[in-house]
Formats: sequence, C-alpha cells, structure tokens
Amino acid sequence: MNNRLSRFLFFKGGASPAAGRERLGLAIIFACLVVSAVILVFVLNLHRDTRMMQYRAEGQRLMHVFPKIPMEAHAQGLLLRSILQASSGVERDSNFAYLAVFDAEGHLRDEVIRPGVLVPAFAFSRDPSTWYSERVTQGSEGGPEILEFSAPLFNEGELAGLIRLGFLVPGFGLGGAGWDILPLLALPVLLLGAFFYYLFKRETRPIEELNTQLQQLLEGSSPVKRVSIKKSGTMQEVLGRLNILLEHDGTRIRELEQKQMSQLTADRVLLYKKESLEAILEVLPEGVLVVDGTLAATFANRRFETLLGCGRRDVLGRGYSEWCTDPALSAFFAGLKGSRGGLHRAKLDYQPQQLPDRTVAVHAFPLVSRGAEGISLGTLVVFRDVTSEVLAKKARSEFVTHLAHEIKSPLNVMRMYSELLLDNKGEKEFSIEAVNTIYDEVERLSTLINSLLSISKIEMGSLSLERQRIKLLDLLRDTFQAASRNGRGADLRLHIDLPHEMSHVAIDKDLFRIALNNLLTNAIKYNRPGGSVTLAAEETEGFITIRVRDTGVGIAAEDRERIFDKFFRSSREEIRDLPGHGLGLPLARSIVELHQGRLSVESEPGKGTEFTIALNKGRGLIMEAI
Repeated sequence: MNNRLSRFLFFKGGASPAAGRERLGLAIIFACLVVSAVILVFVLNLHRDTRMMQYRAEGQRLMHVFPKIPMEAHAQGLLLRSILQASSGVERDSNFAYLAVFDAEGHLRDEVIRPGVLVPAFAFSRDPSTWYSERVTQGSEGGPEILEFSAPLFNEGELAGLIRLGFLVPGFGLGGAGWDILPLLALPVLLLGAFFYYLFKRETRPIEELNTQLQQLLEGSSPVKRVSIKKSGTMQEVLGRLNILLEHDGTRIRELEQKQMSQLTADRVLLYKKESLEAILEVLPEGVLVVDGTLAATFANRRFETLLGCGRRDVLGRGYSEWCTDPALSAFFAGLKGSRGGLHRAKLDYQPQQLPDRTVAVHAFPLVSRGAEGISLGTLVVFRDVTSEVLAKKARSEFVTHLAHEIKSPLNVMRMYSELLLDNKGEKEFSIEAVNTIYDEVERLSTLINSLLSISKIEMGSLSLERQRIKLLDLLRDTFQAASRNGRGADLRLHIDLPHEMSHVAIDKDLFRIALNNLLTNAIKYNRPGGSVTLAAEETEGFITIRVRDTGVGIAAEDRERIFDKFFRSSREEIRDLPGHGLGLPLARSIVELHQGRLSVESEPGKGTEFTIALNKGRGLIMEAI
C-alpha cells in the first residue's frame, strides 16, 4: 500500500516539502553558477585568443617596418625605444618581452628588454627561408612561453643582421578592465534563475501541499481524509481521483493492519508452542527423531546424537538410507516405509555397530492429526538406552540361578547327612561331624538370607542404625580373629596393624561387623596359596581410615566399576569357580555409607586388592560417642 502511495510523492524518499524546496533552490543556484562559469571560461578563452591575434598582427607589422631601417641606424641606442614608443605603445604592453638587434655574426647590437626576461638563444642561419619567422619558444628553463617574430636587416642590399621581437604568451585571464564586465555577465544569469525558480514554485505549490498530506498519511501521523486543494482544470480531476484512491487505500490499510496483527500474534503463539515442544524434547533422556511421510528427518534432539553417534546436520532433511548404516535399524525404517501410511507401532532392540556393548530400544509411534480425517503427520521414533536394564535382567537371572545353587547345595548336604544320621548305628564321632556340618550349612543359608534382607531394608530406607559407644580397636580385633579362624586352612599369612589407641566411636556394631567381615572374607576367599591378608587402621585429625589388603587374584579394570552392583560376579574363571552370591561388597558399601563414610577400592590383577573405609569424624561419629 505504501508503495502505491509513494508514487505520488514529489520528493524522493518521502522528504518534507521544506527540505525539497531547499534542495531545489540550491540546485538552481548551482545551475546558475555553472552557467556563469561556462560563460566566464568562454569569455576568458575569447580574450586570450584576441590578444594573441593582436600580438601576431603587431609583430608582423613591425617586422616589415624594421628591415627598412639601415643597420647603422640601429646602432644608435635610442632608435629602437623611439620606434617602440611610436608603435601604439608596444613597450608599455604588459606582455612585451624584448626587442633585440643582432649583427651578421650573431652579436647583440641593441636591445629593449623586459626586466626578468632572457632573450632565448637563436642559431643564426644564412638560409633566407629562416629570416622571416614566427615561433613560440621559452626564454629559460621553466620560464614563460614567448611568441617571437624575427626579420633580416640589410645594409646596401647585403644581409647585415637580424631583429627579434618577443611577446609573453597571454595567460588564461582578464586584464584589470576585463573584470569589470563579469558582474554584467553574471547578473542576467542569476536574475533568470530566480525568475525560473519563482515560476516553478508557483506551479508546483499545490503538489507540495499534496505531498505533505501524503507524507503524513504514510507516517501514520494523521488519519485518511479527503484532500482539499483549490485548483481548477486537470489538477481538480486528478485530486478527485486521488481522493477516491486515498479513501479506498485507507480502508485497505486498516484491514491489512488488522490481518497483519492477527497473523503476527498467531505466528508468535505457534512459534512459542514449537519452541516449547522442542525444548521439552531436547531435555528428554531418550533420543527422539521425527520423520515425515517419506521418512525424511524433521527433528532430532541431542540425546539422539549421543546414542547413534551421528550429528543432527547429517540427519535433518535426509532419508534414513543416507545416514543410517546399521542393517538392523535400516530394516526397521524400511518396515515403517512399507506399512500402509506408516500408521502402526513398531519396536526394535539392537546393538549399534559403533557401540557394540550398548543395547538400544527403538519404538515408533505414528503422529496423527486430531481432526476427524486423521491425517498422518509423520512418525515419532524414540531411542532409549536399555543397557542397564538388559544387564540387570541378566544379573537377576544369573543371581536366581546362583542363589538356587547356593540354597540347593547346603540343602543337599543337610539332606545327605540327615539320611546318614538316620542310618547311623550309634557312632558318636560321625554323629558329631554330621551335626556340625548341618549347623555350618544352616549358618551359610542364614548369612545369605540375612544379607538379602539387609540390602532390601537399606534400599527401602527401613533399616535404622542402632548407634552405641564402642571401642573401635576391640571391634577390629574381634572381627579379624573371627575371620582368621575361617582362613586357617587356606595357607595364608594374616596380619593386623592397629595403633595403640583410637577414639571411641558411635556406630551400629553389628552392621559394621558385617561390613568388615565381608571384606576380610573376600580377601581370604580370593587370595592365592601362601598369600597374605592385612587389616590396618589409622586415625587422623579429620578421618578414621580402615584398610583391608590382600595379595590375591585382583580385580580387572573392566570389573572395578561394577563390583558394588548387586548380584555382580566377574566372568573370570578363577572367580566363578569359588562360591559367592555377589551381595557381600554391595552390602558392605551400603553399611559404610549409612555411617556417612566412603568405601573405595584399588586393585591390580595378579597382585592383590586393597579396600579402604574412610569415616568422617566430624559427622557425629566422635561426638555421639562422648
């Protein structure tokens, strides 16, 4: 709309009429100056050419007069000056340079010269064609140009010398009197320019008023109204049509502005919803990919990049065949493409080629519009890392299998010895051995069940600490001695390294004994023949540190991060061959953390392992024991 109205603006860019008038006045003044300058250049050039013609005429006349005077007369010093004074005041001319007489030998005989001017050098020639000449030369290097005339002098019919007359070549300028005519030349031009400006302003005044109203309309500073300008003839018809156009365009402007505001509001709401949805999808822990009906990607979040190892720039706007290199995932997308409209759910669990140790679950959900027609908008594909779930299922399965074995083994032993006791005919030693074996197996089952119950209570938060003030040194010695009795037949060296005095502590004695016992039992179980187990402790200003070291098989680097996971057991053969249920270390760590401590491990395969319990003395451990 503004483009249509701008066609009627007289001043380009919607400038104000006052600014337009100023520019027009300056333009007229500039044009007058240009015309005056052109006229001045023409006058100066004409004046220069006229003076050159005068010098040529005067020089040619004198060159016909001087040769008629005998050479002897030129020898008289005042003859030349008298002739010049009698020749229309040539000597007084501001451009007169010199008049000189040379003999046949080229020697100067007489001269009348302008101050500061040097007579140019001249090679005297006997060739008659060079005696009468006219040339433009230079008196000295860098000096003014000189218009020179020359003619021969005779004595009794014989060549006796040469006379040379020079004028300075007139420059591009006027004489003192010449400048008086410049105002007379410039005045008509300026008056003509002013008169033209007046006529132009009178004829364009209505257009300027129209331009002002149109400019206000474009700027929105005034509402659309009929333009009222008193003018007759064609201008009145133009204004009438313009009024109709303005009223129509004003109505259209208001309608378009309302539509534009409505559209702008709708666009902002839509943009806000889009950005909000994308922000929600970005923070999801799952990878999200949205594809259209052709399976070209239209959106992908950051988690998608990390799970599949490909950048969003490489995916967006492209079909799956251009970026997907995994055969299983490609077949999954091909199945979506082959379905009728893609309106079905699909699921896939696969291991990415670039991350073979991970398992990713892929779910496809159709996107359908809410309308009755149910138009397909594409497919939402969700990628979720289910590695931990798969490993947990596997661990639970292994745990159930191992737990069944752990329970079944002592039950079989107890059943066997029970049957033998029934058949025993009074052998006392055998009866004692059978009862002790049954008792040990019952203890083994009890320990397993108690560990499971303790871990379950800790995870549910239902296990509360029963803190009591105890001597930590006594607890460490008692637990070490009990573990030593179990490891006597393992051909191990058992050491204890404790300080003479340690602070009393407020801990749950039974639970803490379980944690220490699990660490010492593992150190004994997974050691090598002839190895050693050491229990050490030290107390500093801020911590109490307890260490359990062994020289056993050690823990592999890949297993070190998972040894505190429930049910986890290493896949190494020397570990699998030994009994265990994967609950000892998780239980020990949970108990230490209940006491606001920290359990860490350092190990090297084949050299041994060291577990460290660090208890913070500033977290009620000592204060409650006082």
